[in-house]
Amino acid sequence: PEQMKALDQAFRLTQTQNSEKADLWYLLALKSKYEPAYPAMEAFLMVTGREKFLQPLYKEMMATPEGAKMAREIYSKARPNYHPLTQRVMDEIVK
Repeated sequence: PEQMKALDQAFRLTQTQNSEKADLWYLLALKSKYEPAYPAMEAFLMVTGREKFLQPLYKEMMATPEGAKMAREIYSKARPNYHPLTQRVMDEIVK
């Protein structure tokens, strides 16, 4: 987490508006359990509907019991914002 904090402070990755960078950063944050990035990740998942960004993040969250709980909470709020086809795919990931 200290390296993640240093990277975040140096490059402001948690605040990035670039979806490509944000997706990779949040995936790394999940793998590293860098919790300061979680609120921004949730906001990102609320407004981003592209499966290429959603799938890796939700899959990573579903890999652990605490992550699965977080994934279900976020998905229950974000699901109405997703396209019906995306909802179907994500419903299979976030069970």
